[in-house]
Amino acid sequence: MAVIGQNLSGLRKSKGLTRATVAYHANISMTTLYKLETGKCGNVGIWALFDLCKYYDIKPYTVLIEGRY
Repeated sequence: MAVIGQNLSGLRKSKGLTRATVAYHANISMTTLYKLETGKCGNVGIWALFDLCKYYDIKPYTVLIEGRY
């Protein structure tokens, strides 16, 4: 699992949220959220990550390592 996946998955679980809840409120698909959390995000747009960060009210650089996601 990629670092971003560990960060996002840990953040979601620490808040006690389900993937469905996060995906709905962040306005992204559950498949996209799953890909981001499992590190299989090669074909996921950066805007989905920004939407997710906006939902969590965090800065994107807090989940990115060396500019990769």
